[in-house]
Amino acid sequence: GELPVKYLGVLLVSTKLGQKDCQALFELIMRRVKAWVANYLSFGGRLQLILATLVSIQVFRCRTFTLPVSVVKMCESILRNFLWFGVGDAKRAGKVAWAKFCHPKDEGGLGIKSLRTWNKAAIMQLVKITAASSWSWRNVLKLREGLARNLVYYIGDGSATCLWWDPWINSKDLITMYGAWVPFDADIPVHAKVSTVIVNKQWAWPLNSWELREIDTLIRQKSIEQGLDIIHWLSKGKTFSYKATWQVVHIHPKVAWADIVWFSDCIPKHSFCLWLTFHNAYRTTDKLRTYGVVAANHYMFGCGGLESIDHLFFACKFTAEI
Repeated sequence: GELPVKYLGVLLVSTKLGQKDCQALFELIMRRVKAWVANYLSFGGRLQLILATLVSIQVFRCRTFTLPVSVVKMCESILRNFLWFGVGDAKRAGKVAWAKFCHPKDEGGLGIKSLRTWNKAAIMQLVKITAASSWSWRNVLKLREGLARNLVYYIGDGSATCLWWDPWINSKDLITMYGAWVPFDADIPVHAKVSTVIVNKQWAWPLNSWELREIDTLIRQKSIEQGLDIIHWLSKGKTFSYKATWQVVHIHPKVAWADIVWFSDCIPKHSFCLWLTFHNAYRTTDKLRTYGVVAANHYMFGCGGLESIDHLFFACKFTAEI
């Protein structure tokens, strides 16, 4: 046969992954969207369908390829349009930017994981695979720096850890910290293992220069363990997990109002409306006047106030009595 072909659900391609290669993914998401009578669902109902079904469709692809930017944008466009308008191919703009959706609820979002961030977190598990420098592998290697920050090296006999190139000291490699000339100054081969500087379970580091003496001080802070070298994820005893990796890759501050919007007995429709309020997303008259859509700022309930989110939800005497 000829490439591209599918094998065990994974698309095999001989060139860079493009948008046309992911057409089946777009069609699958659109089929799910069109199968639901979404026009009769509230925002809260559509949000639950996105979290329970549509997001999971993308997860498998995230674990196998670094998705192109165009593919990520297309998938997020379908989800965004479905949430706002009940269809996946609408051309209108929503009330809130999609980026604000893609945070946990306690950070001001709706609990939808950003496809790009989730893709990075899922792909990190592939760094352990050895392969030729194909397009997909080169994209995986771009994640090495982020991966290295979350690895903890425990040195045993030192035979499995590269002395100069592995990030075994403070999540950094010695070449990056001190320059490519350091191996020559130390008179140690560039491909040497850590075992080269271990003698009788003690550190034996050359002290030919002040940089080497500084390295000696750093490595003596690391104890030499029994047995072989071991690499842990985040801390000792932990292994790779998608959730923990996503939490590391995704960095965003929490918001103080999350517990007001989301709680155990909340009604999704009401919570979504309140969430829009905190994001100042309603198109009240004061906003429309700024955009030039209306000429005057009047209030439909006739209480004499100017229509704004603050007045509508908190200061209006009429709505307070409802």
